[in-house]
Amino acid sequence: IGDGQSMGCDDNCSITPLEKDACGVCGGNGAACEGYWNVLYDLSVPIGGFQFNINNLIITGSTGGVAEEAGFSVSTSTSTVLGFSLAGSTISAGSGILVQINFEGNTDNACIDNLIISDSGGQALNAEIINCNTIKYSD
Repeated sequence: IGDGQSMGCDDNCSITPLEKDACGVCGGNGAACEGYWNVLYDLSVPIGGFQFNINNLIITGSTGGVAEEAGFSVSTSTSTVLGFSLAGSTISAGSGILVQINFEGNTDNACIDNLIISDSGGQALNAEIINCNTIKYSD
C-alpha cells in the first residue's frame, strides 16, 4: 500500500481508514447494536444527571451503559429519557456508552433533542449533540 493509503476494517485502501465502532460496525457511529440504540457520551467533567428526548423513535425502556454502572435510576417514556442518582453518585468524565435504549421503529432518523445535563452540583451544562446520538461537553 503506497501513497499514504492504508487498509481499514473495510479491507479497502483509503486515505482515512475506517475503524470499527463499539458495536463492531465498520465505519459506524456506535448507535445501533444488539437491538439497542446507544446514547454515547464524551464529557470533560462528571455529571449528576441527564434528560433528553429522542425524536423519531418510540422508546420502550433502557438498560446498561455507564449510567447503570454508576447506579443511576433511569426512567423512560415513549419519547423521554431521565437519569439521576438519589444517592448522589456521578458519572465520571470520559467517553463511552451512556445508556442503551430499547425501542420500536427504525433508528435511521433517531436523534437526541431537548438535552439537559447537569454537573455534580446540579448546575446545567451547555452540552452539544454530535451525530444525533453523542452528548459532548468540554469545559
